[in-house]
Amino acid sequence: MSERTERSEGHERMPGDAGMSERTERSEGHERMPGHAGMSAPALEDVVATVLEVQPGEVTDASSTDTLAAWTSMRHLELVVALEDAYHLSFEFREISTARSVGALRAVLAARGVAP
Repeated sequence: MSERTERSEGHERMPGDAGMSERTERSEGHERMPGHAGMSAPALEDVVATVLEVQPGEVTDASSTDTLAAWTSMRHLELVVALEDAYHLSFEFREISTARSVGALRAVLAARGVAP
């Protein structure tokens, strides 16, 4: 291993790269990005509508991969990234793979203490 990298839990880090504890805060086993307290998060429906390129009025808790043609597997990944950015958190794979409706996304966010 070179002097330029360190190994941590099987991952290489560049010198000066802060450890996870410095970059994120953990709450009940979930990562939350620091420095975003007091910022107003957008409505879940607005994030979904923007990513899927539909009108916000078309988005309800019943909206899903089965009811919105625009909600493809690629758009699902884009939606996950947009939600992580909007709500300053990082989803676990289990959450990403099972939340296939707006209602399910809302429940995952609520479990994290986020009220979209």
